[in-house]
Amino acid sequence: MRKALFLLLAPLVLLAEEAPGKLWSVHIELSYVRTSGNVNTQTLSEKAEVKREGEVNRFYLKNSALYATQEERETANRLNFDLRWERLFTERFFTFLTGGYQRDRFSGYTYRWNGGP
Repeated sequence: MRKALFLLLAPLVLLAEEAPGKLWSVHIELSYVRTSGNVNTQTLSEKAEVKREGEVNRFYLKNSALYATQEERETANRLNFDLRWERLFTERFFTFLTGGYQRDRFSGYTYRWNGGP
C-alpha cells in the first residue's frame, strides 16, 4: 500500500518548479473509497495530467493508477504513464514523439511499453 501511495503522489513533485506565466497546466484527481458491511472494500485511485505548452515545444504527461482490495485481498492494481512531445514548425505543421508504460496485474500481462511517432 505504501508503494501505491508513493506512485500516486509522485506527480506532485512536478508542481515544485512552476515557470512564470501560463506555460504549465496541472490537473490532479485523488479518490479514496472505503465501504463496510457484508463485504469490506477499499479503493484508491489517482489521475494526473501535466502540460507545458511553449511557443514551439509542447510536453504532455498523463498518469493514472488504481489500487483496490476486497476483504484484505487485492482486486485491482493498475498503473499507466503516457508521455508526448510535440514540435511546431508552422501553425499547421508539427511532429511528435510519444511513449507509454502500462502495468496491470489482473489483465493477463505483466507490463507494456509503447512508443513512436
